[in-house]
Amino acid sequence: MKHRGTFGISVIKEEWGKGVGSHLLEEILAFVKNEVHAEIISLEVRSDNARAIGLYKKYGFEKIGEFKGFTKVDGQYLDFDLMNLYIEPDAAGQEGVSDTP
Repeated sequence: MKHRGTFGISVIKEEWGKGVGSHLLEEILAFVKNEVHAEIISLEVRSDNARAIGLYKKYGFEKIGEFKGFTKVDGQYLDFDLMNLYIEPDAAGQEGVSDTP
Protein backbone atom coordinates (compact mmCIF):
# COMPACT_ATOMS: atom_id res chain seq x y z
CA MET A 1 0.00 0.00 0.00
CA LYS A 2 1.91 2.99 -1.27
CA HIS A 3 -0.51 5.55 0.21
CA ARG A 4 0.13 4.49 3.84
CA GLY A 5 3.09 4.01 6.09
CA THR A 6 3.79 3.10 9.68
CA PHE A 7 6.84 3.47 11.91
CA GLY A 8 8.06 3.15 15.45
CA ILE A 9 10.58 5.04 17.55
CA SER A 10 12.24 3.88 20.74
CA VAL A 11 14.68 6.07 22.68
CA ILE A 12 16.65 4.68 25.62
CA LYS A 13 15.89 6.37 28.92
CA GLU A 14 19.36 7.91 29.24
CA GLU A 15 18.66 9.97 26.09
CA TRP A 16 15.20 11.26 27.06
CA GLY A 17 14.83 15.03 27.05
CA LYS A 18 17.74 15.58 24.64
CA GLY A 19 15.71 16.01 21.46
CA VAL A 20 16.53 12.57 20.07
CA GLY A 21 12.89 11.64 19.50
CA SER A 22 12.19 14.98 17.79
CA HIS A 23 15.22 14.57 15.53
CA LEU A 24 14.24 11.02 14.56
CA LEU A 25 10.66 12.08 13.87
CA GLU A 26 11.79 15.03 11.75
CA GLU A 27 13.99 12.70 9.67
CA ILE A 28 11.12 10.25 9.20
CA LEU A 29 8.71 13.00 8.15
CA ALA A 30 11.27 14.48 5.73
CA PHE A 31 11.73 11.05 4.17
CA VAL A 32 7.97 10.64 3.82
CA LYS A 33 7.63 14.12 2.29
CA ASN A 34 10.57 13.89 -0.11
CA GLU A 35 10.75 10.21 -1.03
CA VAL A 36 7.69 8.16 -0.14
CA HIS A 37 4.79 10.57 -0.76
CA ALA A 38 2.44 8.59 1.50
CA GLU A 39 -0.97 10.05 2.35
CA ILE A 40 -1.34 8.62 5.86
CA ILE A 41 1.31 7.79 8.46
CA SER A 42 0.23 5.60 11.38
CA LEU A 43 1.76 4.62 14.69
CA GLU A 44 0.94 2.91 17.96
CA VAL A 45 2.13 4.37 21.27
CA ARG A 46 1.62 3.24 24.86
CA SER A 47 -1.38 5.09 26.25
CA ASP A 48 0.59 5.95 29.41
CA ASN A 49 3.52 7.47 27.46
CA ALA A 50 2.53 11.14 27.74
CA ARG A 51 5.95 12.36 26.58
CA ALA A 52 5.75 10.47 23.26
CA ILE A 53 2.08 11.33 22.73
CA GLY A 54 2.91 15.01 23.23
CA LEU A 55 5.71 14.76 20.68
CA TYR A 56 3.47 13.14 18.08
CA LYS A 57 0.71 15.70 18.65
CA LYS A 58 3.28 18.50 18.26
CA TYR A 59 3.93 17.20 14.74
CA GLY A 60 0.25 16.92 13.84
CA PHE A 61 -0.59 13.31 14.69
CA GLU A 62 -4.16 12.69 15.85
CA LYS A 63 -5.44 9.93 18.11
CA ILE A 64 -7.83 7.80 16.06
CA GLY A 65 -8.47 5.02 18.55
CA GLU A 66 -7.21 2.83 21.33
CA PHE A 67 -6.14 -0.80 21.38
CA LYS A 68 -6.98 -2.24 24.80
CA GLY A 69 -4.51 -4.87 25.98
CA PHE A 70 -2.21 -4.37 22.97
CA THR A 71 0.77 -6.01 24.65
CA LYS A 72 1.67 -7.76 27.87
CA VAL A 73 4.66 -6.60 29.96
CA ASP A 74 5.59 -8.10 33.33
CA GLY A 75 2.25 -9.89 33.48
CA GLN A 76 0.16 -6.78 32.83
CA TYR A 77 -1.70 -5.87 29.67
CA LEU A 78 -0.96 -2.39 28.34
CA ASP A 79 -3.20 -0.21 26.20
CA PHE A 80 -1.88 1.60 23.14
CA ASP A 81 -3.18 4.69 21.36
CA LEU A 82 -3.50 4.53 17.58
CA MET A 83 -2.43 7.78 15.88
CA ASN A 84 -2.42 9.03 12.30
CA LEU A 85 -0.84 11.94 10.47
CA TYR A 86 -2.67 12.94 7.30
CA ILE A 87 -0.61 14.31 4.42
CA GLU A 88 -1.90 17.21 2.31
CA PRO A 89 -0.72 18.20 -1.17
CA ASP A 90 1.36 21.38 -1.14
CA ALA A 91 1.03 24.29 -3.53
CA ALA A 92 3.47 22.72 -6.04
CA GLY A 93 1.33 19.62 -6.43
CA GLN A 94 3.76 17.48 -4.47
CA GLU A 95 2.65 15.94 -1.22
CA GLY A 96 3.87 17.45 2.03
CA VAL A 97 3.40 16.84 5.70
CA SER A 98 0.57 18.83 7.22
CA ASP A 99 0.92 20.79 10.45
CA THR A 100 4.65 20.19 10.87
CA PRO A 101 6.05 22.73 13.34
